[in-house]
Amino acid sequence: MVQQRLLALLNPYRRLRRGQAVLAEKVCEAFFESRVLAAQWPAGAGKTLAVLLGALEAGAPKIIYLARTHSQFQAPLREARALFNSGVLVPTVALVNKRDFCLLSKDPSIGYSEFLKLCRAKRSAGLCPFSKSPTLPERFSILDENSLREMGLLKRACPFRIAWSLLSRARLIIASYPYFFDPELLKYFVDRSGVNLGETLLVIDEAHNLPRQISEVSRRVLGEQTLVQARRELARIGLKGVAEVSSAARVIDCLLALLRKYSRGQSDVRIESVELGGAETFSREFIALAALYERETGALSSLWRVAEFLSSVERMGPEHLLYVTSREGERQFHLVLVNPARVARKVFESVRSSVLVSATLPPREYLVATLGLDEKQLDIVMYPYLLEGRAQVTVARGVSSRYSGRDENTFRLYGSLIDRIYTRAVAEREAARVLVVFPSYSFLMNVYPHIRSQPKIRERPDTHLEELIEKIRGLRSFLLLVVAWGKFSEGVELRSLGRNLVNTVIVAGLPVPEPSLENATFMKRLRDYLGDEEKAWELTFLYPALFRVVQAIGRGLRSEEDTVQAFILDERVLEKGQSYLESMGFLINVVEAEDLLRDRAGS
Repeated sequence: MVQQRLLALLNPYRRLRRGQAVLAEKVCEAFFESRVLAAQWPAGAGKTLAVLLGALEAGAPKIIYLARTHSQFQAPLREARALFNSGVLVPTVALVNKRDFCLLSKDPSIGYSEFLKLCRAKRSAGLCPFSKSPTLPERFSILDENSLREMGLLKRACPFRIAWSLLSRARLIIASYPYFFDPELLKYFVDRSGVNLGETLLVIDEAHNLPRQISEVSRRVLGEQTLVQARRELARIGLKGVAEVSSAARVIDCLLALLRKYSRGQSDVRIESVELGGAETFSREFIALAALYERETGALSSLWRVAEFLSSVERMGPEHLLYVTSREGERQFHLVLVNPARVARKVFESVRSSVLVSATLPPREYLVATLGLDEKQLDIVMYPYLLEGRAQVTVARGVSSRYSGRDENTFRLYGSLIDRIYTRAVAEREAARVLVVFPSYSFLMNVYPHIRSQPKIRERPDTHLEELIEKIRGLRSFLLLVVAWGKFSEGVELRSLGRNLVNTVIVAGLPVPEPSLENATFMKRLRDYLGDEEKAWELTFLYPALFRVVQAIGRGLRSEEDTVQAFILDERVLEKGQSYLESMGFLINVVEAEDLLRDRAGS
């Protein structure tokens, strides 16, 4: 009873939502007992606030909230502001990278490493007008990216340095996954932030993404264009470092030969490190040559990228995959960690307690296998209530987006189905605000010309959440086209003035991960760990697709009052996914795709 009263006092809203007190208590217990809590909580049930209330109830001195993308910072920032407005001060800093914080104009064509080198050079030469040490505020409330940039302009100081200077005084730090799951960034964080991880509660939002995101954070890429440019730079250095230049040229020639040898087909090809012929040991020589080239020319050198890649290859172990691909339109080497538990285990052991939250929590064995969690320390809590019919889901039989069957007829069929559903929604509702989620950007672009309905607004690689909301907020009806593996199909609020902007969701194809060399290698590791090939396949391909479907439908359920009508245009979900969707509380209705086109879905 005392705990209930404390939660009521902390709660910034009129009342707690159903289940929030349960989750808050579990978070509090996990912190007291130094355990890992995994919580499956549906979209719109207030899980972010519940986690923060539980952390405050436990007296956690530091809460680090990790999200996959910057767009997903909005939920913890919103709840921190609500707490502040109700009289509960939780000093908060949102941490983004140095380029996003930078107040100077930036060249979008250069990579992040090149940007950091330019930043250091400008500061060393006294050319950055924001390089002075900032005078920090005595007290602060909520410092997001925009407010930190405004503070930087006001104080003529770097917002990145201001943010890092305030981390030790913040109670809530919001950041993206790499700050903790890139070992080099984590070391930088521990050394520079003044944060004691042993007293920290680590919160991981959309935790079903974490294993794959750890692998993505580890990824190092070296492309043919970079190697060709590096070869030209060696020629410009000429006789100033004859031995080093000759050795480096041989290394680049070796790498180019491997790229051309293994990228003739369409498949990715695994490379054993022995095939590099010792090239990976030359990273120091490339660093010296890059510095020499920049001194001689005053231009940024591509040799740095070669050096960084070779250094990563030199440190790789048996849990890494090195391969050649040409799927991105360029021959490339990729180096990626295929055992994320190697990194994750150390993170979870370093903090006092962790909370993994998701509307689509993976099975226990997946969390243990991919994140290296101690099964005895892992508690799982499920949302205790069903959706009670708030999500009506229609699955279309007779249509599929499987890779092997995609052609122009497939794209035309999807366009016609989307048009028919939209036309019907406009006729039946006062406003048809339709989110259409595609399995990939290329699939979206192939279907796009066949969608005749207007207005249709699509996600682009450089689209920001704010501009997306600005485009649709004044529209009575619209089609908003996004990608399942993109930024806007999960973990974000498509809301304006307290109103959800989505009331219909179309999943235009089951977003099954592609059957790539990486996924095959990941599945093999799971199979070896679990001793069950079918289960390993489901965890690698089926469940990630179902998670994306549920997350997409959840964009229409952002409060307890919301209802959503959803359509899944892919019959494969009926094979093994229907029972999972029904267990989430969705009411499933199966119709023929032809009946949808003839408008007999409800008959």
